[in-house]
Formats: sequence, structure tokens, C-alpha cells
Amino acid sequence: MVLAGFAASLGCTGPPDVVATPVVVDEPSEPTLFSLSGDLEVYDPSAIVDGERYWVVSTGTRMPVRVSTDLKEFKLLGDAVEGLPAWAADYVPQAGHFWSPDVAYFGGRYHLYYALAGGGGHLACVGHATSSTLGVGTWTDDGVPLICTEQDADWFAIDPSVLVDDDGKAWLLLGSSGTGLKLVALGAEGGRTGAEPTPVAARPDGGVIQASAITRHGAFYYVFAAFDLCCRGADSTRSIRFGRSSMLLGPYLDRDGRPLLEGGGSVLLESSSRWKGPGSNDILQHEDQSFSFYFAYDADNGGEVSLRLSTLTWDDEGWPRSAGP
Repeated sequence: MVLAGFAASLGCTGPPDVVATPVVVDEPSEPTLFSLSGDLEVYDPSAIVDGERYWVVSTGTRMPVRVSTDLKEFKLLGDAVEGLPAWAADYVPQAGHFWSPDVAYFGGRYHLYYALAGGGGHLACVGHATSSTLGVGTWTDDGVPLICTEQDADWFAIDPSVLVDDDGKAWLLLGSSGTGLKLVALGAEGGRTGAEPTPVAARPDGGVIQASAITRHGAFYYVFAAFDLCCRGADSTRSIRFGRSSMLLGPYLDRDGRPLLEGGGSVLLESSSRWKGPGSNDILQHEDQSFSFYFAYDADNGGEVSLRLSTLTWDDEGWPRSAGP
């Protein structure tokens, strides 16, 4: 099973030192915020579960990987990959590290999507790697980028998020700045099809929109995105906003009926007196529960970044609620 793959990838031959137990959260009327411990210095988390172990891959030089058996304590295992793919030197020569990875399972394999950026403007590419198991150092890169934008493009190919629909077809949501967030159809092997990207959310006023996520709950598809400024510690102004649609390609509307393509977005999370600039929301659907992974800056700890985790609950009209920040 995959747990053994984790151990082997770290040079371990025995079983995990903690017996995994399922996390069961009753469907309450109010969402639940988890009290976390361990290694929580996480930017742009993407979460997946295999068996009874949860793992999180995140932004970093080699995409650090953390795992948890109880969604409370997270341990750093190592890095997903050894370094940048060879194609980065040709397409994004000034890239320094991986941005906003997202991991999913479909077509009998695990798929890891990530962004590389650098060199100014909107120069960026999204890459793709696969593995038969979850683990550190098990990923094989495609060897070419999935999609790129040039310096003068009207959008920015970063922050990938995967949706696997009920029919098993996979879609990639990505983008930032300019004309905003786009949906791209993926093939059975996880690569891009020939279809053009479909715009689903933007901020025509020039405000920041990025770090998006897409999920399905009940009869609706939901797009979540981070609005405003990240990466300024306790001075960060980001909030997480959302809209939904009964059709995958939209139009996506917020609770007040405002189109996300026209700058709409209902607030899911915003700064509190302690936790500033929540963003990079990733939704894990598991055991009939919805878990929201994101990060924020701790004003009580010098503005240091920290992983955050809440369940999402859904009201009678199907709108999500979080217990964050």
C-alpha cells in the first residue's frame, strides 16, 4: 500500500511509527476549525488522502511533502522531487522554485501539477508529473510543459487546481492577473487536450485574483479564489472568495448573483485580528466531508506563515461555510 511507499522513499523499511486512524467529523450545522501542530510552515497547500493517511504538498524549492494520520499533527517527510525539470531552462530560465502544486488521482495514476515562473511579466508554465504511488521522489515528469504564457500575455499560467468530474474526466483550473482564471480540459493521461482555455473568473478592475481551487458538491461546481495581496506577512490583505455554477464551464455567480468574470465573489474567509491574509484554498472531499486547507499569517507570531484547516459545511441552499481563519 502507499504507506509503505512513503516509508521506502525516506529510506525506511518498517511500518509507520503511528497507526493511522480515520478522521470522522459528523456533519454539523457549524464548521469545525482544527488545532494543528507539527511542521506548519506551508505555502499553497494541496491535500490528498490514500487509505487513512493524509498528505500535503506545497510551494517550495522541491515541493515539500507533509503527512498526517489525524489531520491535527503534520510531519515533514521530505521533497516531492529533486529539482526543476530539464525543460525549465528553455521555457522559464529564471525559475527558482515550484509554485502552488496540486495533486490528484485519476486514470489509475497520481498526477502532480505545478507552476514555474520567473523573468518578469507573465512568463510562466504549468508542468505535470505522474506516479503509481504517493511518496517522496516517485514522480516522473512529462518532460515538456503543459501550458505556458509569455511575458506580454493577458493572463498568467500559474496556480493549477484539478477537478475530476463524476465521469472521470479531469479539468485544470489555473491563472492569475489580467483576464484571470481559465479552465483547461485534460486528456486521460493527464496532458492537455487541444481545447482552448475557457475563462471563468476575473477582476476587470485590475485587482489581484489567483490561488484558485475548483470542486463539486451536490448539483454545483464551485470556484474559490484568493483576492488581493499575499506574501506580506501580517500586512497581507488576501481573502478567499467563491462562486458556483450548475455547469462546469460556467457562468459562475456569487451569492448575490454577481458573475465571477465581472469581479464577483462571496467571502469565505478574510483576516481576523490574529490570522492575516488567508489564501490558497484547497478542498479535499473525503468520507462525505469537505476539508478546506489554506494558509495564513500569524500576527501573534511575527507574521509567520502557517497551515490552516477547517471543515466546510453547506447550508440548505448549497453555499459553503468555513470556521476559519
